[in-house]
Amino acid sequence: MVNNLEISGNNSLTNLTDLHNLTTVLGKLKVRGFPSMTDLKSLENLRFVINLEIDGWDLESLDGLGNLTSINTLSIGGTRSLSGLENLTFVNDLILSDTYYLVNMSGLENLASIGRNLEIINNWGLTSLSGLENLVSIGGELEIFLNDELIRLTGLQKLTFIGGNLFIYNNRSLEQLDLKNLCFVGKNISTFANSLCDSELTHLINQITACPGGGLDGNDHTRWDRDCTE
Repeated sequence: MVNNLEISGNNSLTNLTDLHNLTTVLGKLKVRGFPSMTDLKSLENLRFVINLEIDGWDLESLDGLGNLTSINTLSIGGTRSLSGLENLTFVNDLILSDTYYLVNMSGLENLASIGRNLEIINNWGLTSLSGLENLVSIGGELEIFLNDELIRLTGLQKLTFIGGNLFIYNNRSLEQLDLKNLCFVGKNISTFANSLCDSELTHLINQITACPGGGLDGNDHTRWDRDCTE
């Protein structure tokens, strides 16, 4: 058991064998900057961590984290796959950023709710959000920025509730929202600099306001994408 632990800056390290018996981190575990490491299998006995930050540069998977079911803040960068997180059912904050080769969210199929915020930012190879098919609610913000290859939000079809803002910016390939069951947004919706037609946001707003018991609590909904009527 440890309170906080940071492991970083060793370019030749290929595994975390010395942490094989680690079961509990009462604060933050930070693992970053290991270009020779391909997975986290040495952490297979880890069962509890409050905050987890991983930036492995070129991890092939997150195998080794299969005993984690709940995390307060999970921040992930530099991985090719989210495989290894299949038993995760709840996080308060999920941040996925700065990945080159990750193409989808497979590995998060059992994640049903996010207590606060979901941020998906600057993932160059991400083409869909498949893997989030069982995500129903986000208590705070949903922010999707700067994912150049993201074409549609496939994977969020079961999402019904966003407690805060919905911000979708600068995803240059994004053509469809696919938020077919979204019925409540607690603050504002804003989209710009995507490849969406402006009518996509109009349709989404109409869908939300028509939901029984649903609605929009914000009043500043902005769009700046494409006027497809021209």
